[in-house]
Amino acid sequence: MPLKRTCCLLLGLLLCTAPAVQAERYLRIRLLQPQSEQGKYREGSTEGKLGTTGTGWMLSYGDFAVGQSTLTTSISLGDFQHKLISAWQEGAFIFGMTRTSSLTLGGGLLSAGKGTVTYSGTEYTSSSASGNSWFGLMGFEYILPITFDLIKFEYVEVLLGYRENRLSYGGYQSGSSTLGNSVKVKTVQYLLGLGLVF
Repeated sequence: MPLKRTCCLLLGLLLCTAPAVQAERYLRIRLLQPQSEQGKYREGSTEGKLGTTGTGWMLSYGDFAVGQSTLTTSISLGDFQHKLISAWQEGAFIFGMTRTSSLTLGGGLLSAGKGTVTYSGTEYTSSSASGNSWFGLMGFEYILPITFDLIKFEYVEVLLGYRENRLSYGGYQSGSSTLGNSVKVKTVQYLLGLGLVF
């Protein structure tokens, strides 16, 4: 299972990380990016190929964090080509683990979404979208051997994570033509990111 493999990987990295600094309550700025899509989409006996790209950011102070993500998921399913754009509003809690690491658990709600389906040269656009997500991040703090006069920060974070999104798009239309089926999909991504701790 992807989740089990992810948890084992993060736990192993946590145990092998050498102490460098003591994790405390700081202001954190984080940038995140999905690295690989692990979700699946199936209609009948046909399974589609998924790919997800995008970026996200998170701003936190102490135990609480807020952020936004924008993701684009492409699905190739026979003659149908799907493109699902999703914008997320997110919140999270940060827990100290060791002197140099933290665990972040959070979730998000879809704030805006647009889906398109291309079939036989005709593009259909969705009129409704909804979704929710959850994610987990392990952060590992390091002191850089050099200093920057322009930006004063305490540490650099390396972030590894896992994310699941549940999406539903419907009401596909192209002029007076409509597609009756809605698109419901769960996407799964591993995450990689960097952060600055002030």
